[in-house]
Amino acid sequence: MSTLTLRAAPAIRRPALAVARLLGAVALTGSVATSFLLAAAAAQRPSVLSPPSRVAFPGWMAGPLAGLEPGLTGDPIRLKVLFTGALAVLAVCWLGAWAFGRHLPAAATIAALVGTTVAFVLGPPQQLTDVFNYIQYGRMPALHGLNPYVVAPLTDHADPVFAWTNWSHLPSPYGPLFTLLGEALAPLGVAGAYWALKLLTGAASLGLVALVWTAVRRAGRDPRPAAAFAGLNPLVLAFGLGGVHNDPFVILAVVAAIVLAAGSGESPAPPRRAFAAGVAAVAGPALKASAVVFAPLVVLGARGRRQWTLAGAAVAALAVVLAVDAAFGGYLPAIGLQSRLVSPISIPNVAGFLLGDGGATAGVRLGAEAALAVAVLAACFAVWRGAAVATAAGWTGVAVVLTLTWTMPWYVLWVLPFAALSRSRALRVVAVVLTAWLALSWIPQMPDLIHHFGWKPTRTTTGQAEHAYIEGLLH
Repeated sequence: MSTLTLRAAPAIRRPALAVARLLGAVALTGSVATSFLLAAAAAQRPSVLSPPSRVAFPGWMAGPLAGLEPGLTGDPIRLKVLFTGALAVLAVCWLGAWAFGRHLPAAATIAALVGTTVAFVLGPPQQLTDVFNYIQYGRMPALHGLNPYVVAPLTDHADPVFAWTNWSHLPSPYGPLFTLLGEALAPLGVAGAYWALKLLTGAASLGLVALVWTAVRRAGRDPRPAAAFAGLNPLVLAFGLGGVHNDPFVILAVVAAIVLAAGSGESPAPPRRAFAAGVAAVAGPALKASAVVFAPLVVLGARGRRQWTLAGAAVAALAVVLAVDAAFGGYLPAIGLQSRLVSPISIPNVAGFLLGDGGATAGVRLGAEAALAVAVLAACFAVWRGAAVATAAGWTGVAVVLTLTWTMPWYVLWVLPFAALSRSRALRVVAVVLTAWLALSWIPQMPDLIHHFGWKPTRTTTGQAEHAYIEGLLH
């Protein structure tokens, strides 16, 4: 009887396996196809799909995908529906690739990861204009002798890139390492710096996924679901890569620090790896200050080699201080100004509205900052007690996203790679829920929806003040 059962089992499983492979193939193919369709739609003509295009749309910005969809509607409402529909398709494909991609060859997952990245790298910037802010902040010191941490881009309004920027009254909030990168790209011109940033962002994104793949495989687990989970997320693709944002650089440094600090089994990491982990832990905040919340987790996670990790962090921190003094006169990024920005559906803003404060008042922001501090301390304590650093970092990333008053959809990247590395199913479930919430918060139809249901965040006294503050920084 047992022999018969064992022989029959493969036959029983075979149809289910075939269905799983089919669903996995559809998910991976759908991710790539939808990415190219969305990128090509944005490249077709100036439209709401690429806000910078509505200022001017030269060929170098449209890219090689221009002209592939000549029959595309020009109606802004229909284009917004198209974007939301594409985002929904990407979300379904993401979940399908995560669930069923393991039944396909590794090459299929890798091809999908590369294909989606290439699609958005080749397309024009989507949704926001941050890439041109990056370029101007780099051009200010390199070409005009202006300190981007002291003066606002409006001071440099004659620069040809200024027309595509939006934060004209906001000195750079970005870390000195990223600002120095922008300065190094300035001699390439606007178009050259634009394409260099797009290529570097795509490379950082693929490097991050490759790091997750390698770390998961070394831990004895199947890397295909983890890589799909980290790299095919719809918000990471359509908003992060599509918008050419700098978060892949930041999270790549943090994940590298965690992987380098981790030992093998009971053995601590070799001294050189532990030292490099400390350097990478400082590189993250040097790119974007908010990444500092992960640094203590890296140090605590380098069990048996903490002194080497601290040494690496100290050397890197000293190098950053010297660079800031030499390049920017000792001035630091304008994170204080940026921290006062409020997006309508951020958790602190919603909480402040429900509490009757009308939005994210100073008291609400202080409460959110205190909650983040408690979360970071709890994560540090967990790592000290032996918890996995990736899991603690993932929950810390969740706390960061939930306590920020200025929440962007691609900030889900501050959770995804850690959830992919972690063995915590709860963390992955929360990452999916977080993706759904951020996606719904940022679909083009959301402003009309929240007004339809009676919530008008900019109509309260607090909301009007927040809106006026944002408008005062824009041009």
